Amino acid sequence: MQLKNMKMKTLYIFLSLLFIACHSKDGSVYVNAGNKYYDAGKWDQAIEEYNKAIRLDKNNVDAYFYRGCSFQSKEMHNRALADYDTVVAINNHYPNVHNSKGIIFRIQKKYMEAIDEYKTELKYYPKTADACVGLGLTYTRLFDRKSTMYYYDLAIKLSPKESYPYYLRGIAYFWHRDFKHALEDYSTSLKLDSNRSKVYNERGVCYIALHQNNLALRDFRIALERDSENIWAYYNMYNIYDQLGNRQEAIKWLKKGADHGDQVATEDLMKEYDNRTCGHWRVEGIEGLREYCRDSDKVNAGAKLTLPSHLLND
Repeated sequence: MQLKNMKMKTLYIFLSLLFIACHSKDGSVYVNAGNKYYDAGKWDQAIEEYNKAIRLDKNNVDAYFYRGCSFQSKEMHNRALADYDTVVAINNHYPNVHNSKGIIFRIQKKYMEAIDEYKTELKYYPKTADACVGLGLTYTRLFDRKSTMYYYDLAIKLSPKESYPYYLRGIAYFWHRDFKHALEDYSTSLKLDSNRSKVYNERGVCYIALHQNNLALRDFRIALERDSENIWAYYNMYNIYDQLGNRQEAIKWLKKGADHGDQVATEDLMKEYDNRTCGHWRVEGIEGLREYCRDSDKVNAGAKLTLPSHLLND
């Protein structure tokens, strides 16, 4: 019996080694191992496996692409772009490579290059909703409302069950004072994914613009239940109570926000507290926001709309 078990074990080891030998010639075994590390968020270990695949095969397009994704996850954008360029040189039609380049160019504020990459992705893969979202975000940065809405509409058409495009389109509607459609998009986004703290926060702001403070407070509280570090929800709670004259409650929420946020977020919060600014126009709490929402004359002819940074870093 023991002899039989030893033979079976030996056979298993032999077959395993044979499998590795057959599949390691093209590096696929290393790519697969790298992908497991990548999915687990272990970028450095993933890169090591992709490096092994590339050493075996200098034209292993999968290894270059996923190594680029790993570098991108580590925010090593130039290294990622170098790998993506290699992918394009090997196979210009490789799925998602142009979309990935577009994301990096948008982060680097190279908006025209980002647009070119996103549109190239759509040229080869017309049903790529992520590229449409990227174009919407990029055109938002360029203050091109028509193009922004066109690509958000297209993203929703391509992926009607995805929450994120509705959220982004809701932001676009809000900042062009179309509160009815903004509220509809935020609500649809939450129906599809009820865990998104940011969406509850932005819908709360929309309720403020519509004079529905109770619903706004409800959404800000839910936002904080979903994410206790959503510093803008704390600020909005402060803002409502401050305008209602409940200074003690207002300061409590402001201090909570400062306690929960990281250094950058806390500095942003205190800056917002000190300046009360929204884009180019001074806003004094809820009434100021309502005045801004009512008074279109506050927007100078030809003035560009600058959105708060926390709405653009998505």
